[in-house]
Amino acid sequence: MTKILLPVRHYLPDILQSAFLALIMFAFCGNLIAAALLMLLGDSVSFEIKVFISDIISFVPALAFAVAASSRNARRAVAACSESGQACGDAAPESKSAHGKGTAVVYGLLAVLVIALQVLLEPLSVFVDTPEYLESLIEQMTNGGIISFFAIAVLPAFFEEYLFRGIILRGLLSKYAPSLAIIVSSLLFAIVHFNVFQAIPAFVIGCVMGWVFWKTGSICMTMFMHFANNGFSFMVSRLSRSYFPEAEYSWEIIENTAVSVILYIFMFALAAAIILFLNKKLTVRNNG
Repeated sequence: MTKILLPVRHYLPDILQSAFLALIMFAFCGNLIAAALLMLLGDSVSFEIKVFISDIISFVPALAFAVAASSRNARRAVAACSESGQACGDAAPESKSAHGKGTAVVYGLLAVLVIALQVLLEPLSVFVDTPEYLESLIEQMTNGGIISFFAIAVLPAFFEEYLFRGIILRGLLSKYAPSLAIIVSSLLFAIVHFNVFQAIPAFVIGCVMGWVFWKTGSICMTMFMHFANNGFSFMVSRLSRSYFPEAEYSWEIIENTAVSVILYIFMFALAAAIILFLNKKLTVRNNG
């Protein structure tokens, strides 16, 4: 088990517990506390700082709940062990995910994979109207500097992966078939984005990151994938507004339709090839 998951190693939530953790403790309680704090701060801090603080505070209730539940389960396990007269250890319950170490090549392929998926999923946005508040929010966030980059690419990659893959998916993998566990965790991940525009790609990419976690047991890999995805979005948003202000979608930059089609075929083939390669290279092990 990755060391950063040790504080929650004894907490393996089922579907209902996962929904409670994601929707109530994070989406409702976390965002409510973050909103209240930002109201108290008022105009005393910049928009970038507000987003940065909100990213951290919103996850505190869910993470605190998981740590407390893990500690409670550990105490219960020790008590039960003592009553039975057996030797008591501090071993975490097993999860049917693998624990693997990724090479630089694997990490590089994972970054290319999420970028290819992001390009392939972009056409779906044509069928979904982006809420005006979201467009304004994205513009403000991507217009910022290093603090905005951390708030968009770094903090969500750490906290969201810790919660949705490190806690929720790890727990679901210990109780259900991998396919069901990955779908449920990805669905919860999509729901907490609160808009269809982001929820669809969040679900698809969430499934891929869930698959990687199941294959490797490495939360660091999925954190890196999440960082690559959000970091790429941040850079593309900034560059497109600077050099192609009239283009709403990336394919509008490429005026030749045939070239656009070839690009999407290439991205599809590239994503498929990487998944097939990783499927052979990464082997599932029954480690916690």
